[in-house]
Amino acid sequence: MRGIYSARWNVLLSKLPKKLNICGRVVKLRVTDMILNSSLYGEASYNPPSISLDPNIPKDMVFEVTLHEILHQIDEAHGGRFELNDDESKTKALAIALAPVIEQLRGYL
Repeated sequence: MRGIYSARWNVLLSKLPKKLNICGRVVKLRVTDMILNSSLYGEASYNPPSISLDPNIPKDMVFEVTLHEILHQIDEAHGGRFELNDDESKTKALAIALAPVIEQLRGYL
């Protein structure tokens, strides 16, 4: 349920980097309740490049949702050749598959 997470969780979200370098493009990363589609926890914009995350995102979904939006940015940077921006289910499936693999590498890289 949205809106039930504490101010402490919002402080943790605010510690995310403010910018990411994705395929040579500087992408702003922000936590905001101004996401256009209120049923989403994340949103990618391309001009200028940015990723927005809902402050009420469940803690266990932060990495997956952020990765999902990063995949959209990668696709955009490559001219849409992966066709991820046209297929949310493909983007979601790829993020779900990659997230635990990347999590396993944390601490080794």
